[in-house]
Amino acid sequence: MALHHAASRYFGSAVPTSVTDAIDDCLLDHWVGDRGHLVDAHLALNYPYFGAIDKSLSGFVVLDDEGDDYTLLDLRGGGGVWWQDHETRELMLYFDSLGHWLADRAGEAADFRPESPAPDEEPTPSSAELAQRYQWLMWLLARPLLHDGQPMQDAEDLAANAAGHFTQLWPDGDADFDFEAELPLLHRDPHLAIYWLLHTALLARDADRDRVLDEVARAESRPELLDAFVEVFGALALDGALDAVADFRIRRSLLLQFIADGDDDRARAALTAMEMAPDHEPLGRASWIVHGLDSETFGVEHLLAALDRLPDTAGTVLLRADADRRAGREHSPSADALMRLLPTATCAWSSRVWALSTAMPLVRDGVALAGAAGELLTEDPYNRPTLAALRRAHELCGAEPVLSGAELDRRVAAAESSARYLTRLGEPELDHVEMLAAIDPPELAEVVAQRILLRAEVGDLPAAAIGWALRTILDGAAADRAELAAAGLRHLLAEGYTQIIGDLDVDNPLVPVVIRLLEHTPEPATSDIIGERKIRNLKKALCAVLAPIAHRPPVFDELLRLSAVHAAGSTVEAVWNRLFDASKEDSVIRRLAPEQAERAVAAMIATELTHPAIAARNAAGHQLYRFDHQGAQGYLIAALDEYGRRYAESDRANSPALSHQQTVDSQLEDVVANLYSAVRAMNTSTARTALIERLFTERRSLWRMGDAIGKLFSAEMHQETMGLLRERRDARAAAHYAYALAEHGGQRWPEVELLQEIIHWPTPDDETERRLFAYAHVIGVVAALAAESVDLVRAADARLKSIRAAPAQPDSLARDRTWTNPLDTDALRTRLAAVLSD
Repeated sequence: MALHHAASRYFGSAVPTSVTDAIDDCLLDHWVGDRGHLVDAHLALNYPYFGAIDKSLSGFVVLDDEGDDYTLLDLRGGGGVWWQDHETRELMLYFDSLGHWLADRAGEAADFRPESPAPDEEPTPSSAELAQRYQWLMWLLARPLLHDGQPMQDAEDLAANAAGHFTQLWPDGDADFDFEAELPLLHRDPHLAIYWLLHTALLARDADRDRVLDEVARAESRPELLDAFVEVFGALALDGALDAVADFRIRRSLLLQFIADGDDDRARAALTAMEMAPDHEPLGRASWIVHGLDSETFGVEHLLAALDRLPDTAGTVLLRADADRRAGREHSPSADALMRLLPTATCAWSSRVWALSTAMPLVRDGVALAGAAGELLTEDPYNRPTLAALRRAHELCGAEPVLSGAELDRRVAAAESSARYLTRLGEPELDHVEMLAAIDPPELAEVVAQRILLRAEVGDLPAAAIGWALRTILDGAAADRAELAAAGLRHLLAEGYTQIIGDLDVDNPLVPVVIRLLEHTPEPATSDIIGERKIRNLKKALCAVLAPIAHRPPVFDELLRLSAVHAAGSTVEAVWNRLFDASKEDSVIRRLAPEQAERAVAAMIATELTHPAIAARNAAGHQLYRFDHQGAQGYLIAALDEYGRRYAESDRANSPALSHQQTVDSQLEDVVANLYSAVRAMNTSTARTALIERLFTERRSLWRMGDAIGKLFSAEMHQETMGLLRERRDARAAAHYAYALAEHGGQRWPEVELLQEIIHWPTPDDETERRLFAYAHVIGVVAALAAESVDLVRAADARLKSIRAAPAQPDSLARDRTWTNPLDTDALRTRLAAVLSD
């Protein structure tokens, strides 16, 4: 049996050429093409959702991937052909052999699909079961999917999905029964051996990994695939890296914590995770390790031995300080080191406060302690543990860094007074607003309000309490009340609590806060799809708050300013789509003065042409297309003339580039199209006359012109058009009208009347105009044939031949496209010949 060497090497099974002959060449190369080391080759194709190693390491060969679903041949088991859904990755047996699959593809009329695989032909576990086991490994080792070149999943996403699949396999976290049962099989089952090698290595079960390696060594022969994985994972250290997997150590460490069951297990997992990735969430892990010491899950000596292998981080120095405390020492140099690290630590604020209060009794470096406390007070100036640490810093320094003694005393007193109100916010049955409204004096109410707003985005606080805090702060005199209000407002709107804010008047102090949030809320990272959705929803909510007063001059002016200064794409998108959508009942367009409507049109055009974000450009274009304010009619008509001229003069080939393969030329095209729609939507005599005038001036956007005229066509509009054509005898305009009638009008009689008018016009001198003039006659001849106007057909045919130019349809000529003359079709050629021969 001839084997395909590259496929056999890659899949770790003997793959006959009869199998690879059935696989598309590009697909085969995608899977088995040379990508260097076999481990790297397998991981290079391994993406979330779609997977790869769940198939390629479990004994399957990929036959097809149509629609991103997979057809798989089981070479490890009974030779059946399976189908895998790319979304669920569930496997279903479709055919019991490759031959039956090929016969089905060839269209042979037979039902080859078995009900289930024959048990005696399946290994233990079956390849389908093994593929399901590999799901957690697929997620843990996946290459993130990309969006605009940026990863869509981070280490935590991938590890969390891996943990979810792991716990589905073993809800109690104990795989020992399966491991012991399958261990004796590994020397003759390389795919199962690879699974248990990865399982034990990645979960840091070193003793079990040694047993796997011993069993693998018993094999009389091993595929190169198994040896490659043994080379990489057989000696993987606790802090080992894997170049083919970004953030491998972080993912591995997170997995251990996610699958830990019970507090003691979590404490052990946290210590192991810290050894794997010491820089990731060091304080969060340190808190679990301290719990492990308290519960005697492990001892201090065990901890110190691990810490000796680790670099200094906020977490490791905290643990050293805690070990000093347990040893009865009054001072710990590690506690001083922690204070110097805390101001730049990236851990959560609450974790930093915990670390500060834990190590504070052991600190002797007052300056470092003051620096750590001062940084934490910026996020809550009244946090009691932090204020206590600052008081200790004053004592150590013999001075008053950060805050004066008097201010510190004031804050401590305010912190004590406000704490009981904050504590009571956790009581679900309490009327929180009533409780807060009763706070006296006003200075204390402001402190409570400030603390609520500072915690709004990180704490689980009642929306009504945040609303109260917003009003209290804005009515007060705090210098930073705008920043505080912005924090609370951002949380309220992100959670959908717009009703808490109520109706605003233009003079409400909350209005500048809303504008500020619209303008300055930063865009999330390109890869943060969830964050992007949250920001968009927030900005839509901000616009909804402004909607009732968005037409009022101060607010309206600010909204247009945001578009003019090219505010963030999500901001401008929200402004146009939420406030200026003419199809919505609460659209601000309905409340604009004519001068405001004109300014809005100008701003939409500017956004569509120049904004760097495609979402903003598209939003402006959508609302310009729908714009229907009669007060802007004159401006829209003038803009159509101006931008129609600019588009006609634009050089498509050399147009400046914008994002997403768009150019200034393509945006001009869209602006003109949207202006045609807006003018058409006016549907006034003035607007209809303006569209008729475009017959004489349009040079490039002919489809849009024809569409606008066709949608408004009436007998009255036709008579007006014919009157102007009769007066001006413009051959190009006649051709444009013929095009509008033929492609967008749907009626023959106006085409006949147009022919009756132009048949007596002189032939233009310009070659292009002659071709267009000939086209107008062609449309007329077709209409006259349909109307059976024999004399007109004969006269027009003679006139057409006298023009001596190849007819050119206006839109096709403008776009440099081919056009088929209807008179050249067999049916019309026969009919015309019959009329001319009578």
